[in-house]
Amino acid sequence: MNARPQARWSAQGARDDAVHRDAGLAARWRAFFETLPEGVRGVDIACGDGAVLKLAPSGVALIGCDLAEEALGQLRRGVPNANAVCTTSEALPFTDGAFDFAVSQYGVDYGGKAAISEAARIVSDRGRLQFVLHYKAGSIWREASARLQELDALESEPGFIASARQFFSLALKTERGRASDVSPASLEVARGDFQSAVKKANEIAVTSSGGLAAHLLNGAKTLFENRASYTLQDILNWLDVMKEECAQGRVRIEAMLKAALDEDGVASLSAQLASEGFSVSLPSIHTLNGQTAPGAWIVEARRA
Repeated sequence: MNARPQARWSAQGARDDAVHRDAGLAARWRAFFETLPEGVRGVDIACGDGAVLKLAPSGVALIGCDLAEEALGQLRRGVPNANAVCTTSEALPFTDGAFDFAVSQYGVDYGGKAAISEAARIVSDRGRLQFVLHYKAGSIWREASARLQELDALESEPGFIASARQFFSLALKTERGRASDVSPASLEVARGDFQSAVKKANEIAVTSSGGLAAHLLNGAKTLFENRASYTLQDILNWLDVMKEECAQGRVRIEAMLKAALDEDGVASLSAQLASEGFSVSLPSIHTLNGQTAPGAWIVEARRA
């Protein structure tokens, strides 16, 4: 049997680029870690695969927290000296003042005020916080908005995955000796719906940087051209996986858009930290490599 098309599509491309490829953010984190004395304990909240903790020097006791076990598995492989804890950012399983610092890059903002309070709670006297937060209407926010629009377009009637499922089901039954189960009219309707969805996806793929439309098109083409090598269930399973990937991608995108902060939002966050006993530096704006629009707020605070 020919290899099946890849069934994974990432909704986090812009965020991943920021975490792993932005030299400016890496420099900020190195500068932060260089100011820490030997033997301190720190935690990265919503750490993902540990991109920030990889920049920490030896001699720092590290814990990475994330809700996703997949991310924690990557953390364990990439930063073996860091302990991994599966938890939400809104209810951290640590005692008050347990850490000398808490950091987060594109993570703690998803948990809103509750997560900020938790980060403040677990930092000791003179302890420090540094957060990289999503900038509303910035470069990552715009990329996520474009991907959400792409999802909306691909899922609008007749819908790429739904129409592909119907067309493949009827076409393969017809080709494999079960034509009596399929009326010619229903097959033509299914073919027409799928062709319309393919046309729309092609138009989206020309202008979209998200990659979902191209991913679906390439996968469907592979399935169709090699359909003799697949069972109908193989094809339907791939489409079902893609449907679930799209649903999960939508959840991640919508959460990021909701978490992003404008000037009023970051001012409110700073005020919250001040009310919890922190001296807060004036938030700064970071622009990611190759971008012109802001990509992040940088918030630094020290317990007074």
